[in-house]
Amino acid sequence: MSDKKHEQEKKAKEQKSAENAESKEQKAPLTEWQQRNLEFLAKKKQEKEAKEQQKKEERLEKLARYGKVPKEEEEQEEAAKQESDKDKPKKKTKKTKVKKVKEKKELTKRQKALIKALPVLIVSVLLIAISLFMISPYSKEKTVTVKGSAHTASETVIKEANIKSSDYIFSLLLHPKRYETRLKAANPWVSSAKLSYQFPNHFTLTVKEYSVVGYVQTDAGYQPLLSSGETASVVAVTDLPATYITITLTDKTMLKELAKDLMALDKTLRDSIETIALAGSSSTSDLLTLTMRDGNTVRVPLSEMTTKLPYYSKIKDKLTAPAIVDMEVGIYTTTADIEANNTATTAEATAESSETTTENSEAAAETQQTESAESTTAENQEDSTSQTETAQTTEGQ
Repeated sequence: MSDKKHEQEKKAKEQKSAENAESKEQKAPLTEWQQRNLEFLAKKKQEKEAKEQQKKEERLEKLARYGKVPKEEEEQEEAAKQESDKDKPKKKTKKTKVKKVKEKKELTKRQKALIKALPVLIVSVLLIAISLFMISPYSKEKTVTVKGSAHTASETVIKEANIKSSDYIFSLLLHPKRYETRLKAANPWVSSAKLSYQFPNHFTLTVKEYSVVGYVQTDAGYQPLLSSGETASVVAVTDLPATYITITLTDKTMLKELAKDLMALDKTLRDSIETIALAGSSSTSDLLTLTMRDGNTVRVPLSEMTTKLPYYSKIKDKLTAPAIVDMEVGIYTTTADIEANNTATTAEATAESSETTTENSEAAAETQQTESAESTTAENQEDSTSQTETAQTTEGQ
């Protein structure tokens, strides 16, 4: 399309130049030299047109034969066009850029067959490479790094996750959940585990642990009570922190509920508790006695700890230690002396009531004995009377 446009423009320009020459001839008579020059130019023009036509035909033949024109010929044509453009006088006209349309080359049968077979070849090569890798010892060579485990050694974590040196890399890569689940089931400290892969053969086991809410005092020692409600193995006294909550409960259900309630409390309030023990109340089975670090004592049911214990933060500044805050029924404060006096008064009242009861029972017993004696005498008199009457009747007969 671009070649045709160029040719049309050339022809239009030549026609204009010829018309201009004819008009000049008509205006003024030409000399013999001018006439020869015109003939020479016309002959040169015809030769040029013949050469261009011949090149065009050759180009079309090559296009039909090869599907495209060789780059060398294109470059030669462009160079010839540039030279011809240089010879022509420059005109102040805007040149329109013509975009070359690339012609798509048709694929050969061999190329089409290769494209169709390419996916099969790629899959086959991959399978062969994977098979060779699995056979080689490199398929089991790996490094595992443990992160986030503060209370368990890295070697123990890897062992609890059941990661073995004989395991294939692809086993860890394709089934990480299997190892994460094993670790969580074997280690009570582990809250979550994530096994990630880094090229080429490195794995990272990232562990997140439960927090410690207190230490359960047992005969064997101190066992950490975790936020999950589970107890970990006994720790040495030297490994205990500077401040911690000592728990003397033994019931596992109560320990789980206690751990959950302690985690729900504010950290400042939780840190102010020193010991937790069972109060031993006959009316409230889950009543706890909490010894606070400020010297006060709080009694609160385990089932109501999260709702009632936060009130202690509001009233503790008004208390004179050592005070007792009883939250069993409502919330009221007392002291050990008051409770001791109440206990003594209650004991005296109980003793007096027991003495009165004893005296009443003794009087009742005496009255009952007197009544029984009187009834026995009356019965004896009646018997003797009946016997006398029977004897008199016999004699009269």
